[in-house]
Amino acid sequence: MVSGGLQWHNAAHGLCGRDLPGGQAGQGLRYRLPMNLRFDLKTLQLFLSVVELQNLTKAAEREHIATSAISKRISDLELALGATLLHRQARGVEPTAAGLALATHARTVISSIERLTGELADYSNGSKGHVRITANRSSVITGLPEDIRTFIDTHPDVKIDLQEDNSPTVLRNVLDGRADIGVFTLGHTEQLGLETFEYRRDQLIVIAPESHPLSACSSLRFAELLEYDIVNLQSVTAWDDLLNRAAARAGAHLRVRYRVASFEVACRLVAAGLGVAMAPSGVLDNSRDPRLKGIRLDEEWAERQHMIGVRSTALLSAPAQAMVRHLLL
Repeated sequence: MVSGGLQWHNAAHGLCGRDLPGGQAGQGLRYRLPMNLRFDLKTLQLFLSVVELQNLTKAAEREHIATSAISKRISDLELALGATLLHRQARGVEPTAAGLALATHARTVISSIERLTGELADYSNGSKGHVRITANRSSVITGLPEDIRTFIDTHPDVKIDLQEDNSPTVLRNVLDGRADIGVFTLGHTEQLGLETFEYRRDQLIVIAPESHPLSACSSLRFAELLEYDIVNLQSVTAWDDLLNRAAARAGAHLRVRYRVASFEVACRLVAAGLGVAMAPSGVLDNSRDPRLKGIRLDEEWAERQHMIGVRSTALLSAPAQAMVRHLLL
C-alpha cells in the first residue's frame, strides 16, 4: 500500500501521533500518516487504463472488471484524495490536472513495482544472490575452484565467498550457520546433523624428485616411506592425524624434516631434493614441474571421498541450492 504525505496535528487537540524527532516535551506538535489515504496497485492500474482509453467501459473491458466496479474504485479514490480526478462527459472521461498528476506518479510506482518483481524473481530462481562456501584444502586442490568458475559463468550476478579450513572446522562453520555449503573429506563424525552428498574423489600420492630411489615405483605402500625425510604441512590437524595414524599402524613414526604452509611450497622443497611429500593427486597436476614424479599410494585410506554438507537443502537460498545442484552434476 502506498500512503500519502505527512499530516500535522496539534497535541493540544488530543490527536494521537508520535513526537517529532528531537522534539521537547511541551512543544505539543505531533504528526501522523493520514489514515484515510490508501492506494492499491490494482486501483492505480485501473485508473491508468481509464486515462489512456478515456472511457470507463473500454477500460473495464481491458481490465476484465465491471464498469460499475471501476467507477466505484475511482470515486472512492477521489473521495479519499479530496480531489476530482476525471471530468465525466457524455462520450467518455478526461483527466483533470489532479488526474494527470496522479497518472504520472502511478506510472512511476507501477514501473518500480515491475522492476522490483523482476529483480526478486532473479533472487528466487538463483540468478542473483550470495553463497558462502567453506572447504578443506584437498577439495580446493581437486577441482572446486573450477566448478565455482563454471557456476559463475552461468550465474554472473551471484557473489561467491570461499573460505579454506580443515574438515572439522568446515563442518562447524556449516552447523553454526557461518557458511551455506561445506566441502570436506568423508570420515568425520562431526558431519552428523548435516545433509550430505558425495562430491569428488581424490587419490593421495607420494611426490618425489626424479632422482629419488622411490621415483622408479609406479605405486608403493605407506610403510616404504617411513625411512625417508618427509616434507609436511604446518599444523594441519586433520592431515597430521591421517598420516600419524597410518604411521602408527605401520609401527613407526613419520620423519618430518620440514613443515611448510602449502602443498605448492612442499613441491618446491621436494624438487630441490629435500625429501618426499604426500598430497592429493591434483597438487602434481597444478605444479607441472618436470623434476617431480607422482607415485600412487597403495592404501585403502589413500582414496578419499569428498562430501558436500548443508544444514538443510530446503532452507538454502535459491542461489545456494543452484550451487549445490551444480556441484553435484
